[in-house]
Amino acid sequence: MTADSDFYAHAAVGRWIVEHHAIPQSTLFLWSAHESWIAHSWLAETAIFGIARVGDSAGISIALVLEAIILIAVFAIPFFARRQTGSKLLLVVAATGLCVFAGSSRFQVRPELFSDLALVVLLKALIRLRRDISALENAQFLQRRLLPIIALFALWANLHGGVIWGLGILALQFAGEALQTPRSADVKRWAQLAVAAWIGTILTPFGIRYYSIFFPVNPAVFASIEEWTPALQYPFMSIPALAAAAVVTLLAISAWLRNPERRWAHALWLVLGVFAMLLARRNILAASIISLTVFLECVERIDNRPEILPDDAEWDPADTARERTARLVTLAAAGSIAALLAYGVVRSPLAAFAAASQSASPDAVPAGQVDFLKSRRITGRIFNDYNNASYLEWKLADRNTFFIDGLNAYPDAILAASQTVFTGSDEGLAYLDRNGVNCVVGRRRDPRFERRYPPLYHTLTHDPRWALVYAGADGPIWIRRISQYESLWKKALR
Repeated sequence: MTADSDFYAHAAVGRWIVEHHAIPQSTLFLWSAHESWIAHSWLAETAIFGIARVGDSAGISIALVLEAIILIAVFAIPFFARRQTGSKLLLVVAATGLCVFAGSSRFQVRPELFSDLALVVLLKALIRLRRDISALENAQFLQRRLLPIIALFALWANLHGGVIWGLGILALQFAGEALQTPRSADVKRWAQLAVAAWIGTILTPFGIRYYSIFFPVNPAVFASIEEWTPALQYPFMSIPALAAAAVVTLLAISAWLRNPERRWAHALWLVLGVFAMLLARRNILAASIISLTVFLECVERIDNRPEILPDDAEWDPADTARERTARLVTLAAAGSIAALLAYGVVRSPLAAFAAASQSASPDAVPAGQVDFLKSRRITGRIFNDYNNASYLEWKLADRNTFFIDGLNAYPDAILAASQTVFTGSDEGLAYLDRNGVNCVVGRRRDPRFERRYPPLYHTLTHDPRWALVYAGADGPIWIRRISQYESLWKKALR
């Protein structure tokens, strides 16, 4: 767990829910904002708190075990849902491995994990449902399909806002079936499933207001967060991960083109995944899961080329444009796999050397800062950095309030104020004065991205109104020279 890990922020929210026996309706933990807030992950946050409260070491160990179990399920469900043999098995293993690699940056203990699992369950359920949707009586369809869909989406909506993936998938399933078999009675049932899913999403403490989370009022805040930026926006996301996701998608397209029983709904799923990944790089795992699911569903139905053909048979896959296109896509995928393997062989030793040469991780939790603030009884408002907010909230929310955090429940004006303060200008210092801030908690410089500390740090160190009282490996702390902390700052100035 790192200093900016969402695990700690979500655990802090879960603790608040348990202590107050309520679901938060507005910004928590911040002195800088008091905005209406939909805590869409409240159920997952309560579960995360249940893990974190066990203790630092034990809690993290349990969280990592839970993460491993969920991730294994995420990839095992589609992998073992079909039995592949021979060359298909090798291809399935390769595609699954690429999917794991592509989404590895999202392997974090956060509510999003539950959403990934729900997505896999939904995809496999829809594939299975398409085979028997016509055979079910109305009562059976209600009990075995509609009600479970409502339950799945109700649970999903209370765990994470990623339920929007499920709504999109079901809407496209309906659209694809309507396009492919417009006169089929099954189309009506797909529409009923889509409506049932929507009903499930409003079975939350927020009702219809839940949908406001998909229309954020602070676009500048989200635009400043790397995981919410487009995949192809500079600085680019991990090229190997992006390439791996692209390869899985290419394999899915190739398998879909070769599948004699291909469904247009599956093609629409792929379009949704690619669009979402290009829109925000955090969607790479969900998009890769969709591609892998489509690939596994289609590849099983591709007839292997017969070794011996009847004398009167004419069989040439290259006779059709579709087959030629599928071959080109497959070749592109194979070439990409080879390139990724070569990249890994070259890069892995270099990355290991670079990691070993770092004496301390800039992402390490600021345990020293927290111990200092507690032992010196520094309370009240703290001006902090975005990257250390989660851990500070988990450890100090009962005694301090903070300027900014990773829950992003604040207006764009807070981001602008942050940028002003970090310049160390008179306007920035006046903002601290105006808001009664007597403590500034900095962070350790990250040599991977920064050449120097923000100007604010130099300004505070030399400002007669402030004193540097802590300069540990995890970052500095300044306090205002007021009577409440006189003994502390006088000792630091000696």
